[in-house]
Order: sequence, then C-alpha cells, then structure tokens
Amino acid sequence: QRFVKELAGLCGANGFEGVVYDWEFPRNSKEETSFDHLLRETRRLFVPKRRTVEIAVNSARPLPRDWTVKVDAVHVMSYDNGPRHATYEQAVKDLDAMAKLKAPANKLLLGLPFYGRQITNRNNALTYAEIKQRFRPANHQDEAGGFYFNGLDTLAKKVKLAKQRGLGGVMIWEIGQDAKGKDSLLPTLKTQAKSP
Repeated sequence: QRFVKELAGLCGANGFEGVVYDWEFPRNSKEETSFDHLLRETRRLFVPKRRTVEIAVNSARPLPRDWTVKVDAVHVMSYDNGPRHATYEQAVKDLDAMAKLKAPANKLLLGLPFYGRQITNRNNALTYAEIKQRFRPANHQDEAGGFYFNGLDTLAKKVKLAKQRGLGGVMIWEIGQDAKGKDSLLPTLKTQAKSP
C-alpha cells in the first residue's frame, strides 16, 4: 500500500498517465497472489484519478485470466522466444494463447522488438540502429550477421495482424533502439497503423 501510494504520487507530480508492471515473472502461487494484490491496490488508487494500470507479459508464461480484467492493457511481449526470437509465426502463436485465456482483444498490445539477438547466443543483442549500421539489411530481411531481428516488412506485417485481430494496438521495446533518418522503423509503422 505504501509503494502504490508513493507510485500514485510520482505519477501525479510528473503528469504520468499510468503505469506498466513488468514482473518477469511470478514464480509460485505466493508471488502470484502478491502480484494480484498489487494490481488491485494500484487500481483502487489509480482509477479515481483516471490513471491506467497495465501489465507486460510473455504468453509462454501462463497468467491468471482475471489479471486481464484488472488492468487496462496487456503488453504481449512477443519476443525473446528461442533462437529466432520474434518471428511472425510466434506473434500469431502468442496472440492465439492470449485468446485461449479469453483475454479481451481490445486490451492487448502486440509487442514489437526494435532489437535483434544473436541466433547462436541469445545473450548477445544489438539495437536495430546498430544492425542497420553494421550489416545494412534490406527491409525484407530478418537476419544479418548472425542476428535475428524484425525488418521493416515483418514489423509492418505484425501491425497488420494486430489490426486484423482487433487489438488495442502495438507496443515497441524499445523506441530508443530505432535507427534514425531514412532507416527509422517508426514512420512506416505509424503509416501502416493508420491505413484501412
């Protein structure tokens, strides 16, 4: 309660619209119960102030369905899964898993990676900006220099998937990893999101 009260004060003092809890991941029933209490207490203080409470999850880790009811949005971290950590097929699989939990589609935000991981050693990662600078991949490429990432074409396809599924939108991890200028991913994804 003390933590949530201080968090609410921080949001108020800085004009923040809400919070995203990224607890990776509750390891047992006691931690799940604690996280549930945290969500309920946060909503109790945030809802009257019209502040949002959101969570980031990886669908590979099952979560209680009622958590999706207690939050305003669920950030589906559809990345960091296997050697080719963020394929389009993985995104479909992750959204199917959330649908199986009966998570409301309009609360889901499909996570898009702006970074790549080395296929043979997932602990090695590069930002999309670094990948573009080092390897100069084309828009249709998702692999370069032994790294798997999402090129512009795959990311645009994922935005289209989010629209087809009626999701609340997409989220990016993370915006500071984008390339600059003509290589930037963001302008094309914004255009894709607005197209019919």
